[in-house]
Amino acid sequence: MSLNDVMLKNADVLEAIDLSVDFFGNDASVAEHGEVLLKVNEALLSLQATLPQGEWWPTTSCMFGMQACLTNAGAEGMSCGQAEAAADDDLLLAGPEKDAADALAACECSLDGVADTCAALHASATWSAVKAAADVKGLAKASSARAVAADGGATMWVTIDGERYVYEEGGAYGGTNTELGFGAWAARVFGVTCQAIVAKGQAAPESCGAYLA
Repeated sequence: MSLNDVMLKNADVLEAIDLSVDFFGNDASVAEHGEVLLKVNEALLSLQATLPQGEWWPTTSCMFGMQACLTNAGAEGMSCGQAEAAADDDLLLAGPEKDAADALAACECSLDGVADTCAALHASATWSAVKAAADVKGLAKASSARAVAADGGATMWVTIDGERYVYEEGGAYGGTNTELGFGAWAARVFGVTCQAIVAKGQAAPESCGAYLA
């Protein structure tokens, strides 16, 4: 959420990079989060495999914003609007769809309901079409293998041109697992990304201005 709020919500930055996201689907992750994790991973990988980057990331971010709904049966007693507003989130990290009141009101608080709503908001294809287009089992297996290989015990990390930028808990980023800490880490990633874009000879996205002064 912090990476989207700080960096990836900027269309000019998103257009200037080659973004991919991998998801853990190994036994340890399933033991921690339940079998539903695999279904969520498959849904997000389907988006990534079938939609242009400028569509799949906003759709994915939208779904992350309603994470409490991403279960097979839905979150009992919760609406999509409540999930998007982070009603049960310790950090109160709200999602990016706060202005989509009508869509949230019509949304069913379930994995398919959220995916359908977010695809309608951000994608040129329906969720049912996306679901039918991807070989999700193969995608998920390969994605989990990459995630496990790159993990190194970090809480969060981003790899930019082969270099890992890890979220370090504690004082380095303003606190352990806080909105301030996540935001500071995302700002560092944004700055490094802007520098990498320019180093490749590309024009600097306007949104990078503060990081390239």
